[in-house]
Amino acid sequence: MNQTRPLVDAYLERLHGLLDGAPRETRAEVMAGVREHLDARLPDDASPAQVRSVLGELGTPEHIADEANVAVPDRASAPASPRLMERAWVPVIVMFVSLLWLVAPTVIVVGSSGNSALALHPIELLALLFVPPAWPVVAIMVGISRLWIQSEKVALIATLPMLAGWLLLLSPLPNVLRTVGSLLGVVTAAWVVVRAGRKGLARAR
Repeated sequence: MNQTRPLVDAYLERLHGLLDGAPRETRAEVMAGVREHLDARLPDDASPAQVRSVLGELGTPEHIADEANVAVPDRASAPASPRLMERAWVPVIVMFVSLLWLVAPTVIVVGSSGNSALALHPIELLALLFVPPAWPVVAIMVGISRLWIQSEKVALIATLPMLAGWLLLLSPLPNVLRTVGSLLGVVTAAWVVVRAGRKGLARAR
């Protein structure tokens, strides 16, 4: 990556300044992680728009510095090491549980008339968020882990409830429209989960 790009230089300089109060090891670790992410995502001929997009995915320097500085004093008192939630298995489980739940709305039954309809009522899908506790598991793991920035955490945690709500809105529609809308919602939700999960996996230790 060409480190002379003004946008990247300004971002790294700002982040380094904000991390001045953090331990040297933490500062070096955070800066190395950010540089590694930028190296992987930005080609040498990246346009300003590409640079802004990748920097936006990382989050603001203030957000990254806040997470780094807040996490440091908690490590000594936490019953479990925060590093445990930065391992590759965390995004894998988050994606697995989320995608497993997403299979439920795609269960289709064919009635005697030959029309397709969802096998589960939207209210039942809402209940499935908690029995089994798919959504609480995802929400807790994503909330604790430092593998995702705030916007990615919101997307991962909100995806399953929003899909259930979307299916509930579709319930009064005719079978064909309900099926098409449901599949569209499932595909969109799966895309959000996989996209955010892969980002977490790329940052995992």
